[in-house]
Amino acid sequence: MDNAVVKSAVGGLETLLRSAKRALWQVEREVFGDPGYGDDEGSYDYPRYSMEDYLAQLNDSLLVVLEAAVMPQARADLIRAWEGFKQRKDGLRYTDDNEEFQNCDSPALTYVERLVRSLRMTVSEEISSEESWTLSRLVAMLEDAPGLVHRRGKILTNEMDLQDVMHDYLSVCFPDFRKNPPIGGTLKNFVPDCGIASVGAAIEFKLAHT
Repeated sequence: MDNAVVKSAVGGLETLLRSAKRALWQVEREVFGDPGYGDDEGSYDYPRYSMEDYLAQLNDSLLVVLEAAVMPQARADLIRAWEGFKQRKDGLRYTDDNEEFQNCDSPALTYVERLVRSLRMTVSEEISSEESWTLSRLVAMLEDAPGLVHRRGKILTNEMDLQDVMHDYLSVCFPDFRKNPPIGGTLKNFVPDCGIASVGAAIEFKLAHT
């Protein structure tokens, strides 16, 4: 494997991945009738088609990256899996809709997310398995923040509302969760919304319409 190729490409892949997940989140709101659906600036007019487009871009990019990184088996596995996704009803627009948990899952998106995460892990600086597990769990929870807020049925009016929801989840999952941990600076201290001490993670929550 050519680590330099993977290091250069993984940031762009993760940007596409975030866009695809944002489209999926909007699909979920649409399917389960979120009363706030459509109110956000910058939302997709046709989120399923937007998700399909981002997934196609991810597939095209990954094929090039895996070839350049000399990973023929991973590339072959991706090609084979992608044919299966495209043969489903609705192809890359397909989602598994879980009425009980009001959750939509895209098998194609889940596949590429795991692949990109694996690529990231292969080129990350060496850390302990415990730290790696903690970071992975933290990243997964932060990426699922919209879903966690949605499941709580909390209407957000400001950033404090968002913090209240996420602080509850994070404090339960991470025993070393800290609210407003001060970080020393040259001129003044920086005080983030919260942090996870064991992995040196500081977290700020923001509401953005675009």
